[in-house]
Amino acid sequence: VLLPRLDKPTRSGAWFAATTNDGHVRVWRPGHEDAARTQPLDATQLEFDAADSVLVFGTEGQAHAWHLASDRVVALDQPPGGQMQDLRTSRDGTRALGMFTDGATVLWDTHTGRIVRRFWCMGDHDDSARYSELSPDKTLLLSHTYAGSLALCSVATGAALARWATASLAAQQPGFSADGSSVHWFSEHGRVTWPLRGLAR
Repeated sequence: VLLPRLDKPTRSGAWFAATTNDGHVRVWRPGHEDAARTQPLDATQLEFDAADSVLVFGTEGQAHAWHLASDRVVALDQPPGGQMQDLRTSRDGTRALGMFTDGATVLWDTHTGRIVRRFWCMGDHDDSARYSELSPDKTLLLSHTYAGSLALCSVATGAALARWATASLAAQQPGFSADGSSVHWFSEHGRVTWPLRGLAR
C-alpha cells in the first residue's frame, strides 16, 4: 500500500493531491481515492489553480503542470541558475510561478512549458523571492522577499514599478485584491492597502 506523505486539498476541496512514498504524484476526488490518477514523478511542492483545472508540482530541479481535464502533463523549461524554492500557479492555471535561490522569479506558460519571463523585481540577486503572485489580469507580479521587502513588476517588460525595500516593513500576507485594483499587506502598523489605479503596466 502506498501511503501519501503529503496531502494538499485545493482551495475548493474538489481534488486532493499527494506524493507517495515511492515518488509518484496522485490526485483524487474526496471519497474516491480508489479512482486516483497517478503520474510517476516526484514532487515536494503541489499547487492547484483556483478553478481546480491545473495542478503544478515539482522539486528543486524540475516542475510540471498537470492539466486534469485532458490528463496532459507538461514539463516546464528549467532556467539556468539556482534551485526552485517554491511553486505557484495563476488563478486560471495558465501560468506558473517559480521562486529560485538566485533571487529570480520565473513565469511559465503551463500549456507550452516555455518560460515567459524571468524577474528580479528587487534588483538584487541575493534577496530571493519567498512568495510571488500574479494579478488577476496577469499583467503585474507581486514579490515578497526573505528580507521582508515587496516589489511590483510589469509582466510585459519585467521592470519594477514600485518597491517597498525596507526590512523594517516586515510585510506579511501580501496579495492582490480580488478585482486586482490594489495590493495589500500587513505590517507592524496593521493592514496597508496600495491602490493601483493609473499605474502604467
